[in-house]
Amino acid sequence: GPCVMPILVFDLVLIYLCLCHVAQSANQHCIDKAIRNISVNIYEYNPYKVLTYIRDAKGYARNLHCRWVLRASDYTNPRQMLLTVANVDFDESSGGGNGTLGLCNTATGSADVFSFAFSGQLTSGQVSSQRWCSNSDAERAPKQMLANLWDSSNKLSVEFQSDNRQKRHNAKGVQLNVQILSRDYCYVDMLYHENYCYFITKGLLTFDEAARAASYMLGSVTAFTDADAALRFVDANIKRGELLPMIVPLDLTSNKLWTGAYKDAGDAAGDSIRYLDPLSDCNEVRFKLPLVNASSTESSNCGVAFQLVSGRPVFTCEPTNQRLPALIKFAQIPLVKKPAAAAAENLFVTCFTAWVAKHQPAACSTGCIVGIVAGALALAVALCFLVACCRRKCSWKRYSLTARRRQNAATCREESVGSGVEEKSPALPVDAAVESDLSDAQVQMMPGKSEKPRETEAPKL
Repeated sequence: GPCVMPILVFDLVLIYLCLCHVAQSANQHCIDKAIRNISVNIYEYNPYKVLTYIRDAKGYARNLHCRWVLRASDYTNPRQMLLTVANVDFDESSGGGNGTLGLCNTATGSADVFSFAFSGQLTSGQVSSQRWCSNSDAERAPKQMLANLWDSSNKLSVEFQSDNRQKRHNAKGVQLNVQILSRDYCYVDMLYHENYCYFITKGLLTFDEAARAASYMLGSVTAFTDADAALRFVDANIKRGELLPMIVPLDLTSNKLWTGAYKDAGDAAGDSIRYLDPLSDCNEVRFKLPLVNASSTESSNCGVAFQLVSGRPVFTCEPTNQRLPALIKFAQIPLVKKPAAAAAENLFVTCFTAWVAKHQPAACSTGCIVGIVAGALALAVALCFLVACCRRKCSWKRYSLTARRRQNAATCREESVGSGVEEKSPALPVDAAVESDLSDAQVQMMPGKSEKPRETEAPKL
């Protein structure tokens, strides 16, 4: 009757408030005092923040040392844990301490350090640990990571310690969000479709960076082999929005999104799209795909981007150094506790290494290195030979010129004596003057002395 609707609304509001209370109680703070060895069970319906080191106001205390062990609340079946680095903000200013934070000198306590590590049997390729003691460390680190929890031995240990000398006033600290993913649902901002979880990266990435980000998620950048596959994906995303919490998980309209497909220079536009398929041991597969800018990209390498325009999937080829969000997918963990079987099915194979090997210059082999060294030695020998020849030629000319000058000087003196006129020898250049002091015997040894002296005319009286 008319009372049913108000009661239903009241129940929904009550459930929402309860969920908010659970979410708030799940936040773990390390702010004012040390907390050691706290165990936290993570439930799959805990929304958003699970582990938090920061609060709204900046600044955190000195000499903190907090440690948690996080595990799934239920290991009846294998689970998946999603780690998201929401914030890393260490105080590295000169006024924040003794200026040695970037050195990560934990022995003297002059650094803020955040670290985490997984224990138990890990899936191949899974990030096992991270350690950051500066903001630059965190910038290079993955922003999202997936961990497969096959059994209760898989636990996450998280630790944070701050400088023991001075309170930090200019930074917030570290925030790490941890979430247990739901089976056949994934998460509120993910789409479960055909046994895969799909999500859009928060940051803008190049094509190569998107492939690396997918490897941290034990997955790959999504590729649609035809327009029909893209339409099925779009339809599944819309239908998810009709279920609680009535939110369409993926925004496919605001930005172009990187897919894992690409085209090499010289490929016929749209007729030879390539993709490294994880299910086929990362072998390259080819298919046709309609590209709206096919003619302008025919002679260049490019990555295929996807966007929903007026309800229709549109594919374009973009320069691989362009920065876009990426559409990434990863397989849902099997119900049975058999990591070896999952590996045999290539469920969690990533193709980033194959991509790097295929599209970046290969390292020089041993034969290549030997060739380079031999070439360098040959060039050095040739240069030495040229220098030696140059010096020998210059010395020959120098001695010849000195001998001729001595001969001319002797001739002039004889003629002056014969005419009874005393004349001074003309001034010689510095080098010639020095060399004129050589003995006749030394001059006789010079190569230039073998030349006959030129005849000079007698001076006219």
